[in-house]
Amino acid sequence: EDGGLPPRQRHMVLGIMMAGTTAACISQSMRIAALPTIMQEFLVGAGLAQLITTAYIFTLGLFSAMSAYLVSKLDARRLFFIAMVGFIVGCCASLFATNYPVLLASRLVQAIGAGILLPLIQVVALSIYPKSQYGKGIVGIIIGFAPAIGPAISGFIVDAWGWRAVFVALGVVSAAVTLLAIPFLPNVMRKPATHQRFDALSAVLFSFGAICLLVATACIEQSGWGVVAAASIALGAVLLFTFARRQLRIPNPLLKLSCFANRQFTVGLALVLLGNLSFMAASIMVPLFVQDVQGASAAVSGLAILPGAVLAMMEEK
Repeated sequence: EDGGLPPRQRHMVLGIMMAGTTAACISQSMRIAALPTIMQEFLVGAGLAQLITTAYIFTLGLFSAMSAYLVSKLDARRLFFIAMVGFIVGCCASLFATNYPVLLASRLVQAIGAGILLPLIQVVALSIYPKSQYGKGIVGIIIGFAPAIGPAISGFIVDAWGWRAVFVALGVVSAAVTLLAIPFLPNVMRKPATHQRFDALSAVLFSFGAICLLVATACIEQSGWGVVAAASIALGAVLLFTFARRQLRIPNPLLKLSCFANRQFTVGLALVLLGNLSFMAASIMVPLFVQDVQGASAAVSGLAILPGAVLAMMEEK
């Protein structure tokens, strides 16, 4: 029931994975305080600049949805190292990015690593701890609180050393965690009895449906409603609807949407979604307003949303 590990080793395993996952989670929002600086350096508007954060979250969600297949094929130790190395590579690419497309692409590489780490730590925690300790909220605090404090931390870094230093900090911390995991992180997950079959068609439908919605959002931010935005929304809706129908009909779905038949689950998820949407929207817009309109520093813009971060942590607890 608890993975056969003594309490001390369980805490060490979870601590190592929490450190790596925290770096990945905090990376979601650490670019927010630096958006005005990036806009000036690469000569892009706010709509394109925000893709650094929104595209990161989209990609993270895509790979989180596909993580069940990866967990069934690879052991936790190997999957953790793959995710961390991918995240470090993305940080290095962002550090040396010479134009905006390279910076955006490197952010997507980071998001792939984060998308694997987020569900992995939850699966590992459930595997190594007894059921009596479920629901203590430790992993939830990381997922909810780490992105919230990202702008506050990055604000001071940006003011002191520039926006590229943020990736230096993330890369150094991630590399240290990876090196620490080599001798101290065992393979804690049992091999599943049966391997889940990867449904490529579901992955394509889900990925392109989400991408269409992302394209539509970017088009609306840049030039308002138009033919491209409307067509992207329509195509994305059709692809996601087809994806949902397929998940309810195939024996090994990519996502088990049947859980939405439970009313408590659906209501709870809707509330969490609305809360995260509200907080992330404010986290992006407030730093832009504080720096561009009020002329304050990146550190001040990050501190402006810190009270909300504290409330988010209290909610998770």
